[in-house]
Amino acid sequence: MTDPLRPTDPRQFGRFGVRGRLAQHAAGVVFAAYDPAGRPVAVTVLHAGAAADPAVRTRFARAVDGLALREPGRVLAAEFAAELPWAAVADAGPGATPGPALGLLDAAALPGAVPGGRSWGRHSGPEFAPHWTGSAAADSVASATSAAARPAPAAPGGPADAVRPANARRSLAILAVAVAAALAVVVGGALAANLWLGGRDDRSAGTAPASPYPGGSPDADLPTAVPSAPPTMWPRTPSPQPTWTGADGPDGPVAGPTFGVGEPTVTMNLAGLPFEFRVPSSWGCLRSTHGGQGSVRWVCVDDSYALSGRPGTPPGGIIEVRRCPAPCDGTAWAELRDQLPRPQTDWRRTDDSTTYAEWSVGTGAELQVSVAMSHVFAATRGGPADQHVAVRLTGAPEDRKTLQKIVNEVRARTP
Repeated sequence: MTDPLRPTDPRQFGRFGVRGRLAQHAAGVVFAAYDPAGRPVAVTVLHAGAAADPAVRTRFARAVDGLALREPGRVLAAEFAAELPWAAVADAGPGATPGPALGLLDAAALPGAVPGGRSWGRHSGPEFAPHWTGSAAADSVASATSAAARPAPAAPGGPADAVRPANARRSLAILAVAVAAALAVVVGGALAANLWLGGRDDRSAGTAPASPYPGGSPDADLPTAVPSAPPTMWPRTPSPQPTWTGADGPDGPVAGPTFGVGEPTVTMNLAGLPFEFRVPSSWGCLRSTHGGQGSVRWVCVDDSYALSGRPGTPPGGIIEVRRCPAPCDGTAWAELRDQLPRPQTDWRRTDDSTTYAEWSVGTGAELQVSVAMSHVFAATRGGPADQHVAVRLTGAPEDRKTLQKIVNEVRARTP
């Protein structure tokens, strides 16, 4: 079954036109495509988060080479030096399964990170922790509704590089390119994590403002910003307009509006979080190891910046859950809340179990708005409060409503 393309999906890989999505995987996507003669092809592409890690890129290249050796004629073309590596695999006709193409993503993911089933989802699977160390398969798979497809370009691009068996020289070249790409590529949309958790570090472009966070060291979950013109094979399109221009939903339980009726969203069902929640359909989430002992932290960002080549710093932030020790009273709650690095901003109580804060960082073109929520809730409905969820999101001033919608969504799902 082929799902429609999303607005930010590419429409061309080399000489292959893209017509839909065949499968989704925590390490990437398998697209249904066709060659210049109209023959069906599956194109396997690494997500930006996976492509940022040199070891993952190397495993992907080796897997493609291995498939080419085992099944001559199966691999039609590949581009390992692209910002997001891809490979075109033959025989993805109507009713065919994307097994060989999907297997490339299995091989690129961490060894042992593949669950027994094949019900992969874009927001689950191997947990993309920084440096891909110690990851395990996620327990659940999120379902996502794809956006409406757009027609592929009529004129195909130039041919991609032919696939050859791996050798030492090319492996070193792949590694060198991957290291360079890791410095420029966006990890799933790449909001500056230190804007969420402690100011910019020396990787940021321009002059960094003094950190407003008392004693907070930057968290290196993700690179700082989307390069304005990175070397890439993705088609360059104008900066996308806001995906939602309709009416916002009513005011939420914390601050600002909720998602409007018909607003494109995707439901996240993330490993370790005892609740589901919605984000805009262009967003994605990656697992982080920066949350500390006993916590589960996910980093969620608008990955349309990475997929469309849109310049700038995308909105995003962290959603973190940890146990609130019994008795989960005001003292325990305050201790958990105070572990969130933040400026000297007063928390505003919105109900008996929720506080909210909002502040700005930077000036002029660098102005960013941050919102945060601290909330205690019961993991079991009707039971005592025993969990603490912290949400902290940052974006441009025009993203403020979107950030508030996500905060309200998480609060509504954690009564």
